[in-house]
Amino acid sequence: MIDFEEPDHSVLRLHYSKQTKIVKLGLEAGHYILSFVMTIVISLLFLGLSYSTEKLSEKRLDRIQELWESGEHGSATLFAIGSSLAAVIIPTCLVVFVEPSAIGSGMTDVIAFLNGASALQGISLRVIVVKYLGIIGLVTAGLFSGIDGPMCQIGAGIAMILVRGATNWVPFRKLIYGETLDLGLVDDKSDVATKLKANVGSDKVFGDTEDGDADGNTQRVRKRLGDSLLGFLRNTNYRLFATIGAAVALSVIFHAPIGGVLFAVEEASSFFELALLIKLIFATTIGFLIVAYTQFSISQHLSTNNIYLDSMDSALFPIKTNCEFKLRIPMILSYAAIGIFAGLFGQFLNLVLSHIQKIRQKYLIEVESLREKKGTKSGIISSPVKNKLNSFLRIFEVCLIAIITAIVVTWIPTAESLETCSSYTIPLGHISSVRPECDFKAVALTCANLEVCKNLLLSDGICYPSETALEFNNFVEEVYVEFCATVGQNNETSFSERATVTVVSRSVSSVETPLRRRVFLTAAESTLETTGTNRTLTNSNITTEDFAFKFDPEVLEIGENIVENTEGKCYYQMRSLFWSPPERQLKLLLLRGVYDIWDVKSLVIFLIIYLLMSCLTYYIALPTDLVVPNLIIGAIAGRLVGISINTINPGFVDPGATALIGMTSLWSGTSGLVLTVIAVALELTGDFSFLPALIVASFTSAWVSKIIGPSLYHVEMENNGAPYLPEEPANLLRTTTTDKIMSRHIIVLETRETVARLKTILESASHTGFPIVEKVRVSENDHNQHSTTGSVEHQYGQSTSNIHIKYRPIGFVLWNRLEELLKEADEREFPDNHLLDIEAVSASNPLTVRNDATASKVFTLFRQLGLKRVFVVDDDGFLVGVVVRHDLIRPILEKETKEEEEEERERQSDPSDLKELARLITQRAKKAVFVD
Repeated sequence: MIDFEEPDHSVLRLHYSKQTKIVKLGLEAGHYILSFVMTIVISLLFLGLSYSTEKLSEKRLDRIQELWESGEHGSATLFAIGSSLAAVIIPTCLVVFVEPSAIGSGMTDVIAFLNGASALQGISLRVIVVKYLGIIGLVTAGLFSGIDGPMCQIGAGIAMILVRGATNWVPFRKLIYGETLDLGLVDDKSDVATKLKANVGSDKVFGDTEDGDADGNTQRVRKRLGDSLLGFLRNTNYRLFATIGAAVALSVIFHAPIGGVLFAVEEASSFFELALLIKLIFATTIGFLIVAYTQFSISQHLSTNNIYLDSMDSALFPIKTNCEFKLRIPMILSYAAIGIFAGLFGQFLNLVLSHIQKIRQKYLIEVESLREKKGTKSGIISSPVKNKLNSFLRIFEVCLIAIITAIVVTWIPTAESLETCSSYTIPLGHISSVRPECDFKAVALTCANLEVCKNLLLSDGICYPSETALEFNNFVEEVYVEFCATVGQNNETSFSERATVTVVSRSVSSVETPLRRRVFLTAAESTLETTGTNRTLTNSNITTEDFAFKFDPEVLEIGENIVENTEGKCYYQMRSLFWSPPERQLKLLLLRGVYDIWDVKSLVIFLIIYLLMSCLTYYIALPTDLVVPNLIIGAIAGRLVGISINTINPGFVDPGATALIGMTSLWSGTSGLVLTVIAVALELTGDFSFLPALIVASFTSAWVSKIIGPSLYHVEMENNGAPYLPEEPANLLRTTTTDKIMSRHIIVLETRETVARLKTILESASHTGFPIVEKVRVSENDHNQHSTTGSVEHQYGQSTSNIHIKYRPIGFVLWNRLEELLKEADEREFPDNHLLDIEAVSASNPLTVRNDATASKVFTLFRQLGLKRVFVVDDDGFLVGVVVRHDLIRPILEKETKEEEEEERERQSDPSDLKELARLITQRAKKAVFVD
C-alpha cells in the first residue's frame, strides 16, 4: 500500500546526513528531467487523442449530414446508430471484462490521492490503455460526456508508471531520490504491479560496521530498514509526479498552463510547497508549448527568425471581437445573481448525479462485491464480480444509450417544426441596438450622421467580429473621407450633393474598388432583404444596403461547423450545435460579436437535451466525465441570460460574454473550484476584459455551493468510499473527542513473534497493518487508578485477577512486510515456534494522540501530513485505540452517530442486562474493521 508517513529509524537519519549540496542539486535536476519526459508523453497522448477523436467525429457527423441532406433519412439514422455502436462496443467490453476500474472520470481518484489516500495504487498500463480507448470510443460515438477527468487520471498514471520505471534504473533512482546509501530496490509485490529486482552484486547494503563486516542477520535487518525508507521515498515521488501529471493533463486539454498549476494548488493544498509550484509551472508550460506549436498555425513561424507565440492564436476559443467593455454596478449585481443561481443549480445537479451513480452502483456495478486478498489488506473494495448476466446488462445499457443518443442527435435538430433556416444578416443585426447611430437603415445617410458613427467606432467599436468590424470601420472611414471630409461646416449635406465619385458600392462587383476586401450581400440579396427607403445617391451607387454586413463563419473559423442550406444563403442553428464535437459546441456558444446567432428556441431545446443526455450517460461502463457537459450547459444558460437581458435593455451585453460567465459559474458551482476555473476561462479565450465579472460570479457560485453541500467530485468519492478529507473537518468532529470515533478492536504484535502466530494473524485478520507494542503488566491498584473507558481489546492477551496487561505503542508494521518475513521464514525452513524480529521491518515512533483530544485536531494531522493512521493512548501512554481516515469521513460519522443514538434510545426503553450486552457486542463488531 502507499503510505506517506515518514519512517523513523537510523537509516533515515543516515540517509539525510549524507546528502550534500551536490546530491540535492542532482535530485532537483532529476526531478526536472523526469518532469520533462513525463510532459512530452502526456502531451503526445493528448495530441493523438485530440486528433483521432476530432477526425473520427467529423467524418461521422459529415456523413450523417450528407445522407440527411440527400433525403436518405433512414440511412442517416441507421448510419448514426451503427457508427455509434461500433465506437462504444469494444471499449465497453474492455471496461467490463478487462479493467472495471477504468469506469468513471478518474478525477476523483486523482483528487483523493493528492489528499493522501491510496486511490491510485492500482494504476497500471492496462488501466491507462483501456481508459484511453474508452475516451476515443465515447467521443467518437457522440455521447454527451467529456475527456478532462479521464485524461487527468491518465496523466497522473503516466507519472506513477515513470516513477516505477525510474526506481528500476539504479543510477536514475539514486538521482531522483537523492540516495546516498545503497538502499537497493523495494521487493514489495503489494506496492507495485511487477516484482522489482534487487541490486545485482553483493548482499552488503550499507557497508561495513565499525567493528568489521556485519553478520548476515544484521545485513538483512539493515536491508529491511532501507526498503522501508526507499518505499517512503518512492511514495513521496508518486504524489509529487502524480500532481504534476494531472496538472499537465489539464493544461494541455484547455491550453491553460496557469489553470493546471492552480488546479494542483487547490487540490493538493494539504502538502503544497513552493518547490512544487516551480516544477508545476515548468511542466505545464512545456506541455502548453508542445500543444500550441503542434495544433495551431504558430508552427509556421518556426522556420523564421522571429519565433513568437500569440496569446490569441494559442487560445482554444480566442475572442475575436472589437467591443469596449465597461463594468457598471448593476452589472456586478447581475453577475453575483448568476453566481447564486449557478451555485444552487450546481448543487441540484450534484444531487441528481449522485443518485444516478448510486442507482447504477446498486443495480449494475456492485450487485456483489469481493475483497481479494490484496484488496482486503489495502482496505479497498476490489473490482465488482464479473457476473456474466450483470456484465451483459452493463454492455446493453451502454448500447441502448448510444442508440438513444444517435436518434436524438439525428432527428431533433432536423425536425421541420423546430428548425428553420436563419439568414446570415441575423447574427450582426444587433447594430440597431448597440450602435443605432451606425444603423443607416433607421437614420438618414448624411455626413453628420456618418461622422457621429465614425467617432463612435473609434472610441467604442461596433461589437462585431474583429475582421468584420475592421471592414465596417474602413468602409465608414473611406466613405466619410471621400464624400464628407471637405464639406466644411455644413455636415447636413447629403452624399448626393458630392460630385466626385470614387468609392464604389459594396453591392456592385468591381475589381477596381479602392476599398479593402469586404463581406457583403449580393445585389439580389439586398433587394430582397432591404427594409425602409432605398436611399441611392444621385451621383454614386452607395446605398444604405452597403452598411448591412453579412456574417461570414470563416471570419470566426467556424465555417466547418455551421450547417448551411444547399444554396448557402442561410444556416441551421440546431444542426450546427448538435452536429459538432463537444469542443466545437463550446466554441459556438462562446462566440462574441454575433449577438443573435442562436435564438432562444434553439438554445432551450439544446439545453434540455444536453442536460438529460449528459445525466443519462453519467457513470456508464465507460470513462465518462462531466466537466465538458457542465461547461456546455453553463454556457447555454449564460447565453440565454444575455439574450434575456438584451430583451429588457437592447444591446446591453454580448450574450457570448454571459455565456463565458455562465460556463465558469456552473463549473465552480459543481466543482467548488475558483482559481482554477477563472484561470482556465481567461486562458481559453485570451480575453481579460471580463476578469472582474468572472471573479464575482465564480466566487459567489462556489461559496453558495459549498454552503449547501460538497462538490460533485467529493460526492462521487463519498459514494465510492474513498477516504478523502476535505479542507475543513465535519462539524461533528469539532464537538466530539477522539475516543468516540476511534476503532478499539486492534490486534497488536510484540517486537518478536513466532512464525505460527504471524501465520494465524495474516490468515484471519483483515487489517492493513498492526501496532508494535511493548507489553506492560499493571497491578490492580494502578489499573484502577488509571483506568480508561477505551482500553484496547487483544484476542491473544490475558489478564489475571491482580495483574492487567497493557500495551505501549512503539511502532507499526504493514501487512505486506509481515508477509515478506513469513516468505523468508518458509525459504529458510524455520519451525513454527521460531521467533521473528518484527521490529526490523516496522516503522518506529508512531504518531499518537490522547483519547480526550478533540477529533478535529486529529483531522488536521491527517490532512496536513497525509497520514493513514494515528494511535490513541490514555493518560499513561497506553494504547487504547486507533483512528484511520475512514473514521474521519462525514457520511460514516453521521451514520455511526445516528446508529448510536438509536441504540441509546433502545437501551433506555429496555435497560435489561441482556439488552445491554447485545448492544455492546454489536457495537464492538461494527468497530472491528481496521481499514485504510
